[in-house]
Amino acid sequence: MTINTFEKVLLLPKHEKITASIVWKSGAVTEKGRITNEGKSIFIYNRGSKKYGTRIKEGDFLREIERIEIKEKRGSEAERWLKSWKKAEKMLEESGLWSDVLQNIKDGIEIGFEKIKKAYEIDFNLPKIEKETYQQERERETKLIKEIDERSLNRNSLNTKEAFLIIQELREARYERAVYISKSCVRAFEKAKRFKDVLSDLKNQAQMYMRKCVGMIRKD
Repeated sequence: MTINTFEKVLLLPKHEKITASIVWKSGAVTEKGRITNEGKSIFIYNRGSKKYGTRIKEGDFLREIERIEIKEKRGSEAERWLKSWKKAEKMLEESGLWSDVLQNIKDGIEIGFEKIKKAYEIDFNLPKIEKETYQQERERETKLIKEIDERSLNRNSLNTKEAFLIIQELREARYERAVYISKSCVRAFEKAKRFKDVLSDLKNQAQMYMRKCVGMIRKD
């Protein structure tokens, strides 16, 4: 999808972060940037920032931006959800980390996207009942979610974004482990080298004493 007028910006969902490539009038290109339709303006986030960036109002759009390219998402929401969690599951199995999180993911995949989505909607959009206490509301919510799948009570937040966060954390954990192993290897090598040097000194000393002994024997 190509956006080259502010009218097309207004077609985007409001207040939703969308990944896009921004081609500026200056000729610069921002790859994999994030944008948000704010209604009367478009907000372009700085790379790596969750709240800072550039706000461009309708009247400045054509002066600042040549065009914005948004790639169409591949597959359905359910397919993307399953793919992201399968990837997180595989990485956790290979890493041997966070067994409790891994089991949570396995249960979530088994329950399935549609059931978890229904549980999520109940959790966040439960209709209010007049004069109902907080405890009564929680009990009603729990009962409705149990009717879908009792396991969904602890899995209704399994969304694609969380999968990518886990993947990112795993990558960082893997990196930290690799650094730790690398440093451990260096320390082990240094110890081995020192031990080798000690052995070499002992060997030299032994040879020296042997030569002395041989010399003393010859004198006798």
